[in-house]
Amino acid sequence: MKVRRGHRFKLKPAPEMEHAFVVMAGHARFVGNKALRLSLDRLARGVPILWYTDLCGLLHLWKQSEEYGFLAEANAQVLQQKCKDLCRAFSDAFDPTQPGKRLPRFKKRGVDDSFRFPQGVRIENRRVYLPKVGWVGFFHSRSVAGTINSATVSREADGWYVSIQTEVTLAEPALHPGPPIGVDRGVAVFAATSAGELVAAINAGKRLANRMRHLQRLLARQRKGSKNRAKTKRRIARLHQSIARRRADFLHKLSTRWSQSHALIVLEDLRIGNLTRSARVRWRSQAGTWQPRAG
Repeated sequence: MKVRRGHRFKLKPAPEMEHAFVVMAGHARFVGNKALRLSLDRLARGVPILWYTDLCGLLHLWKQSEEYGFLAEANAQVLQQKCKDLCRAFSDAFDPTQPGKRLPRFKKRGVDDSFRFPQGVRIENRRVYLPKVGWVGFFHSRSVAGTINSATVSREADGWYVSIQTEVTLAEPALHPGPPIGVDRGVAVFAATSAGELVAAINAGKRLANRMRHLQRLLARQRKGSKNRAKTKRRIARLHQSIARRRADFLHKLSTRWSQSHALIVLEDLRIGNLTRSARVRWRSQAGTWQPRAG
């Protein structure tokens, strides 16, 4: 049985390599946004959008032009991957079986800084080779097994990370002898199982609310464009990152414990957002219908 696995490591780039990351992420974002603008304009005129083959042809012309010749600084496959991601997003948005999907949005600098290498990535000890960048050191916290399929470089609040996808061949897993379990998700209680277990929410955001409130007030008093304001924004970003990591750690540990003790896990098909929306409507007993609350 072939299984795909993900391995994520924090990079240790030199200043010139970090500059190369910024340039490549900027060029990839530029191509994605420009292709998105062309496709949206065509949709507004009632013309079919440009798909992957057409976008690759345009990308080749852009790189040869004088206006967009700077795109040749980036790896060609990195730019092509952005076009492929955009086409996949449009395909999902047009798919009637996925009503929750929407049209892709424009990416922002400093928020969506990422790019993907579909091939040419190698690992040697504590270094990873990225095409057109070279060997970059990283914190080798776990072994990487299997064949490398792709690598995605992304920027977070505390630096650059690489996510390596590999493909490994494993034996068929044995059937777990544990009983099945049903999980009911909620708001007041994070989850309730059919075995009678009540799982409390981690509330990572509430635990750091005072610190977040202090930083937000500090940010509001600082002058826009100043270095101190930029430092405060980085501190807020790292705090959001800490909250996200605590929630992910909580979910990974909980799902691992359940999967190791039960043969089947059944989750309720429930949208939590619909539960918290009840305050916006009221029940009118006379008409027997839901009516929106005034104001």
